[in-house]
Amino acid sequence: MQHLFSYTRFSLLYLLIYIITQNNFMGAVSLNTTIAVILSFESSHIIDSNIIPIIINECNDLPLCRYSPRFFYIYDFIIHVVPLYTYLIFPNLFNLSIPLRFWSSLVSASVHILWGYIISNGSMQLESIYMPSSKYKLSCLSWKKLWVITIIGHFSFPLCSLLYFYN
Repeated sequence: MQHLFSYTRFSLLYLLIYIITQNNFMGAVSLNTTIAVILSFESSHIIDSNIIPIIINECNDLPLCRYSPRFFYIYDFIIHVVPLYTYLIFPNLFNLSIPLRFWSSLVSASVHILWGYIISNGSMQLESIYMPSSKYKLSCLSWKKLWVITIIGHFSFPLCSLLYFYN
């Protein structure tokens, strides 16, 4: 039941709302969140090499992972990377002004941080969400690094837009 509150699910929900509404601001919030989730998740195994094997073990609750642990990587790709292709299908998102892109980053980062604070009871450590069966704990420094990477992810769309705009 804990997995219901993973931020990846919120990211996918934001994407669905964007697809349905075609609201460019919502699309930017969704893109920012998708990038932030990808960066933090994919950085986690660099920050702490024990994380991915533990999360793969958690994935064994999913029916297809019981057949093959390799399914984890397919599942990871589908929920983290495939949503990025959606933004190519709806290119109107890139018509959003640079200031609105920054506002969307501020909104998406604020919501993500607020979620992290609430779901972790203020600790910002999310083992109970992503590794609920494990007794393993990441260090405070590891969590701080992951949160910094997450925030960078939220602001990467407008920052990259600025670099592109001024080149």
